[in-house]
Amino acid sequence: MTAWPVVPPTARLDRSRATITLLRAEIGQWFDTRAADERFALFKQHFVILRQVFGTIVDRVDEQFDALAGSGGTAGEIHAACRDLDRRRDLVARTFRWYRAKYDQRDRQDLPGKVIRAADQLVRSCWEEPFTVAGVDRPSGPLAYLDDRFDAVSTPRVSVPSDLRAPDDELIGEFVRQLPIPVVALPATSVHEPWWLVLCAHEVGHHVQFDLDPGLVGRTREAISGAVLDRDEDVRTLWPSWSLEVFADAFAVLSVGTAAAYAVTDLEYGPPATLAYWPGDGDRYPPPAVRLALHGELARAAGLNDPGPGAQDVTGWLDRLPAGGVVPAVADLTRRLLAATAAVARALLTVEVGGRDLPRLCGLSAGQFTTADQWRNLLVQQRPVFAGLKTRPAARSAIAAGVAAFAGAIDDPVRRDLAGRNLVDLLVRCGPPGTLAASREPDLVAIGGRLADLLVGGVPR
Repeated sequence: MTAWPVVPPTARLDRSRATITLLRAEIGQWFDTRAADERFALFKQHFVILRQVFGTIVDRVDEQFDALAGSGGTAGEIHAACRDLDRRRDLVARTFRWYRAKYDQRDRQDLPGKVIRAADQLVRSCWEEPFTVAGVDRPSGPLAYLDDRFDAVSTPRVSVPSDLRAPDDELIGEFVRQLPIPVVALPATSVHEPWWLVLCAHEVGHHVQFDLDPGLVGRTREAISGAVLDRDEDVRTLWPSWSLEVFADAFAVLSVGTAAAYAVTDLEYGPPATLAYWPGDGDRYPPPAVRLALHGELARAAGLNDPGPGAQDVTGWLDRLPAGGVVPAVADLTRRLLAATAAVARALLTVEVGGRDLPRLCGLSAGQFTTADQWRNLLVQQRPVFAGLKTRPAARSAIAAGVAAFAGAIDDPVRRDLAGRNLVDLLVRCGPPGTLAASREPDLVAIGGRLADLLVGGVPR
């Protein structure tokens, strides 16, 4: 070993410190550029939070190099310790770049950039409404981004984001979970079919359930349990186990109307055996046939026009299936679940925060869908003119109109494409002035210290 040339400890430390210096410059330059760019005005508070947090973490790594330089360790110990700190520095860099790539989607001037900016306004509309109605402080709003997936997913501080899969990703996922900036991944197909942005409503609903009130998750489950209290054991067990997803479904229906069900139908449609099956342990959603019936019952309970298929309709579909289409035991369970669906829907609408039930928290109003009906026709016209864009519900009305326009033009590619372009143009102009900032500045010192402990203090390799 002594015959090999070995970099002296001081040079080895200098090498590692140079990478920290470069990372600090990379982070600072990006935030300087983005903070001055009005296209990113929605996220100025996000940037304050992230800059403080990443600055704290980089400083912590640098301090460890200072301690190492004065430790009096052997050359071998210095080399090994530098490699460990280099890995931690790489972890910080990967985490920063994960966020940077999400925000930078808005830097594009082509259609994908415009679509994600349209999504921002829909996210903001869905996010601000319940906090404003409830009169409670609002955390930082969700960061939406386009992902190469066929559906949408949120990361409401409960899971690792879907695009983190490398060995250290569990640690980065925990960082993302703890940082007060929730994220929503949207399907990349939204670029070509912008009506898919309707999925924002469901995903934002997850964040609202976790952030609007600390007791909301529990109260939702209790309401569902109460609705099925007199049912058989299977039904009493299964419905409450789906409480997170059915709350998000209820939030979506009350925010954007029956447009929410159209997206679920497209995502879930398949042969009978894929629509009705025996739920497995850990399934987050009801089987698709039951979930679609829930959408119809939610819309009916909320008084929406044309609520779509409900429990009775889906039961009729099940009864008309040819023999063997669905296993008899599964068909029996599905009928029992469907028999409780209307009660579950009504119970969801009674869930309250601060004395305000879920329809009111979502800003449900007849006027919103009257506007959507009017805009639906305009979306398939050349150079349409829309009025009333600068209101909080405007983006929700726009996406409801967009889904309806798409459904009406499903067999006409020219009108369908026109509706999509007009929808994106409409969404980016929706909403009053505002940002996705929290009502109150978060404690950045505490957050930065805690997350520095997490990333810098993670298990070395």
